[in-house]
Amino acid sequence: MIKLFTSSWEIGDLFNRFLTTFDWHVRDGTSLVFNKLDFWIFFLVVMVLFSFVSKQKIVRSIFLTLVSLFFFYKTSGLYMILLVISVAFNYLLGKMIFNAQKGTDKKWHYHILFGPIIARFLNRGSLKRKSVWIIALSAIFNLLILGYFKYAYFFTDSFNEVFGTHNQVVNHFAQFGNGFWGTGTFVEKIMLPVGVSFFTFQNISYVVDIYRKEIKPVTNFFHYSFFVTFFPQLVMGPIVRAKDFIPQIEQPYSLTKNDFSWSVIQIVKGLLKKMVLADFIVYYFINKVVYESGTFPGWVSVVAMIAYSLHIYADFSGYTDIATGLSRLMGFKLKPNFNSPYKAKNVGEFWRRWHISLGSWLKDYLYIPLGGNRTGGLGSYIAILCIFTFILFITQWWALLWVYAGLTVLYLFGVVLFKNFKRYVHRDLNLLITMVIGGLWHGASENFVIWGIMNGSALIIFKYWKQINSFFREKSSLLYFIKPVLFYLIYIGTYTIWPAAWHIAVLSFLWFWMAMNAIVFLMRLLINALKSSEKRSMYSSFWIVFFITLALLTAGVYFYAYENLKYLGIIPLALIILMWAWVLMWTIINHRLGDRENFYGKMKARYIGFWQIFFTFGFISLTRVWFKLDDARHIMQGDTKIRMYTDEQVDQMPYTMIDQMWFKFNFSWEYFDQFVELYWIPLLVVVIGLIIHWIPTIVKEKGEKIFMALPIWLQMICVSSIVVLMYQALTAEQVPFVYMLF
Repeated sequence: MIKLFTSSWEIGDLFNRFLTTFDWHVRDGTSLVFNKLDFWIFFLVVMVLFSFVSKQKIVRSIFLTLVSLFFFYKTSGLYMILLVISVAFNYLLGKMIFNAQKGTDKKWHYHILFGPIIARFLNRGSLKRKSVWIIALSAIFNLLILGYFKYAYFFTDSFNEVFGTHNQVVNHFAQFGNGFWGTGTFVEKIMLPVGVSFFTFQNISYVVDIYRKEIKPVTNFFHYSFFVTFFPQLVMGPIVRAKDFIPQIEQPYSLTKNDFSWSVIQIVKGLLKKMVLADFIVYYFINKVVYESGTFPGWVSVVAMIAYSLHIYADFSGYTDIATGLSRLMGFKLKPNFNSPYKAKNVGEFWRRWHISLGSWLKDYLYIPLGGNRTGGLGSYIAILCIFTFILFITQWWALLWVYAGLTVLYLFGVVLFKNFKRYVHRDLNLLITMVIGGLWHGASENFVIWGIMNGSALIIFKYWKQINSFFREKSSLLYFIKPVLFYLIYIGTYTIWPAAWHIAVLSFLWFWMAMNAIVFLMRLLINALKSSEKRSMYSSFWIVFFITLALLTAGVYFYAYENLKYLGIIPLALIILMWAWVLMWTIINHRLGDRENFYGKMKARYIGFWQIFFTFGFISLTRVWFKLDDARHIMQGDTKIRMYTDEQVDQMPYTMIDQMWFKFNFSWEYFDQFVELYWIPLLVVVIGLIIHWIPTIVKEKGEKIFMALPIWLQMICVSSIVVLMYQALTAEQVPFVYMLF
């Protein structure tokens, strides 16, 4: 009897596990996920065989293609056929576009793909017309795959709801397959193939890049099939570009000690993120709160969504860390997909740090083709009209008509009064369309559409805010310092018209902001009046006075809130502690690491950065309400596998939670003590996870270098110890990777 990962195994059981890993039974499709023993048995065998073929490029590509197809089969069954067809068709289209642009294309290709009538038309056309038709065919084919398998039920149900029809979705592919291979071979219900969103986007980018003449088509089919199906990133990304990956296929296999050590770091880091952070907090805390948020005070939902932000980051970035580590062991480099996203100081920066491969794909293949931030065509207006109409009908928020009308009038005034304002109109439309498409990419439901609109709107507001902020800074210090007064007046007007917008926490923050800016402005006038060549040191000491004043004022706000508002007293106290911890940690670390100049200037920057990060992280966590609660569609009840919540209930859940947060915050120390006593372990994990995330990158990189410098045997001892400790955090049930659903 041996002990393996805290479970009791006999040698025979382990051998049976080995056999089931490589049999042809798909089971529940999760046997080869990264956090299961089966995958590591699979990967060990693959690496042993890979060592015999790694030096021969073509054989290596064939071997890894077959391995990847088997991997996909174990997750999606016979949908592997769909992947093979998609790879073959896009490979052919890529070569056809390249040949059409050179004028060396074959006429019979067009007869097979387009039919005799269109083929005759194309053969008489210019080379550009042929290329356009081929790229159009590629887009239709790939989007049809994505639309049919991922969005058929969503769009059909939405159409039925809007027009009062009763159309039903029919799986024509399953009917054809069952007629050919026998009844029961394919499930009649349309199932979502794992990773379809990822490999479809890779195929599209490959064909489009050839059309743009950025790359040449791959000469060998197995090189291309290996590029698309490469199993570490096949089902959950990152989305790989042909221009980044295919040149590596032509290179000889190489793995240095540093490469090996770096790979081990990524794999262990990914497993820690997934199993210790993501799985533990979602299983023992988040899922016990969010689906029944109406039974908890609103502040508990706030804590749960903060925890969920850590969960989804640890879950998804954990997968990509493992994928990049596995890839490097096989000699291939994948680009980073995350860059400490919760260090972002605004929404724009967040989307440059989060899911980088998707963001860059949407920018290059959707946002820029729509016109980017410069122009827009009829397609932009049609798309935004469809989106607004769709949102109006599925939400039935008829008050949105007033919002649409107000925005239309506002933009029309802008076009009339300001030169080149139309460019901003197009930019805003293109941004909103891109983010809504990005939302739908994540999931087929109205919750993801709303999530996309919220993020798109935030990006638009941020771009205008940058210009307003810059204007205030350049024109006058007085204008800059009266900004909070302007926001206060806007908020007063808002809740006068819409009383539900009133909240004492918002007012308290605006009062705090106005007081701080008034004090800073008066002190700045005083210092400018006193400052001379002999008294320049006064300017540096200004920030000491500033931080003392800040501490006194925030303490005053806390005591006012505690004495007069009771449950809100915890909010200023928590912000004070977080702010000072953040400012001191970053300033001291940078000072220790050699950045010793302008100590107080750095302290000031960290103070400002704290608030920027605080509000960005808060907004992102708020939008995740729609993201997380959509998971309720997949919750089954008992052995019967009956859905616990209907679509209508799931669609209503985000609004129930937001209502709890806003109107029923209801903080009390008594409930807080009970809450902490019940969930103190997962809450501690959340706090530790966020602290680790916000540690400066330079500190983490130094830690990696120290590990990489260790001898291999010592590295293995460290990894073994971590793995044993990590498996103590295993949850009672397997928690699936979040993005496996996308």
